[in-house]
Amino acid sequence: VAAVIAATFALLWLYRTRRYFALRVWLAVSLVSVLSIHLARVARAMLRLVAPCNFMLDAITFAVLIYNVCVTGACSILWCAPRVVNQLFLVLTAVIIASLFRDLPQHAIYILLLALSLWDLFAVLNKHGPLRQLLELAESRAQHTGKRRRRHRHSQERSLLNSARRFEST
Repeated sequence: VAAVIAATFALLWLYRTRRYFALRVWLAVSLVSVLSIHLARVARAMLRLVAPCNFMLDAITFAVLIYNVCVTGACSILWCAPRVVNQLFLVLTAVIIASLFRDLPQHAIYILLLALSLWDLFAVLNKHGPLRQLLELAESRAQHTGKRRRRHRHSQERSLLNSARRFEST
């Protein structure tokens, strides 16, 4: 839980100081690491299930398949992709993260889920919560850029009208 709290404040600090490149790199590296490490573990377990069917796969091909799935997943989540592919990889990531909890004792899972839920409630609903601050900051930046775009569009419209008037007067 402490790691989640530290990551939340790091996320807020990166966004507040406008370090967007570092934020994108951090998200991409964490997503690819989650996909690659845990997807390889899940895929190895699935290969053990189909081993009696004489399904052979060498290590190089296995590594290339895992690499392709990870890169495709990262690109579909962080950049543009068809909605179905994006949702597929989001669900896959959620399943992989949930599979991490299966090795823990049941009481530890409940305690961890309760602690994470309480942190999430505090972070979003409290006036000084970091996720609430992040949302308010993002909304204010979006409104600010929206006003700038509208002003820019109106100035373009004005210059277009002025040039049309000049054309009519000649």
